[in-house]
Amino acid sequence: MASNSKQVTLRQGFISVLFWSIISAAFIGPGTVTTAAMAGAKFDLNLLWALVFATFATILLQEAAARITLASGKSLGEIIALKYKSDVGDSIKMLLFLSLSFGCAAYQAGNILGALSGLSFITSFSPKWLAFFVALSCAFVLLIGNITFIAKLLGIVVGLMGIFFIFIAFQSQIPFIVSYKHRCYPLSRMVLCCILSV
Repeated sequence: MASNSKQVTLRQGFISVLFWSIISAAFIGPGTVTTAAMAGAKFDLNLLWALVFATFATILLQEAAARITLASGKSLGEIIALKYKSDVGDSIKMLLFLSLSFGCAAYQAGNILGALSGLSFITSFSPKWLAFFVALSCAFVLLIGNITFIAKLLGIVVGLMGIFFIFIAFQSQIPFIVSYKHRCYPLSRMVLCCILSV
């Protein structure tokens, strides 16, 4: 019996992993940039340790979800639906659905507001019209329905944002030892306190 599995070269596999890793980083949207810039302006480097912690936590959770999907062949939502089939399960699924829907709506609202903040620097249009234009543009891209096109578009946008982030980071005049202290010292104290409390 012939196998239907597709053969993938090492180069194709590496490019695919790299591309979808960039797509998974698409949570770094305009809302995140705006919030991070405001936090940096207000608290300087004092919250850098939280960024390091959040990065590792995100990697851990996404890796766990990917491992479950690879091992079972089902998405996380499908597994939850299979695991909880009773009336209590229906309540859990509805609660998860509402939580995700609210979270996504809040996240997209933040992205639209962040995009408005950026657009306000280059145009003098009313914020209401700008919000309408941004929301309409997002809806148009999603209505196209071509997942490959959307993925490539997201990849380009997130890649460009990453390049600008790196460029701006190297333009800062903050010495490495100072940024290292703010990244690692509070985090190491927190880890040490957790170990000592066990």
